[in-house]
Amino acid sequence: MARRIVIWITREDYPAFRQLFPNDFVFPASYDAWEQLTQKEIAALTAIGETVATPVIHPEHFTAYCNAAGINYDMASLHAFAVATDRQESDRRK
Repeated sequence: MARRIVIWITREDYPAFRQLFPNDFVFPASYDAWEQLTQKEIAALTAIGETVATPVIHPEHFTAYCNAAGINYDMASLHAFAVATDRQESDRRK
């Protein structure tokens, strides 16, 4: 079974993501609200038997990835970067 990727952001990095995605409902006004929604998502996925990976994404790495690839800062590119980050972390653990 494939792992489900749920992006994790640190409290310190949250304001930078809010600036990158100012009109996106995925990033509510407060980190606490975002964390609560994300924890609920993880719990729901785990409850149905999914394996969940939570790679920590940093804004400077994400923007460098987008700039190098010539892609926009959007949720699709954020998810693609999270998948790539999770793969790299998994490869390092092998």
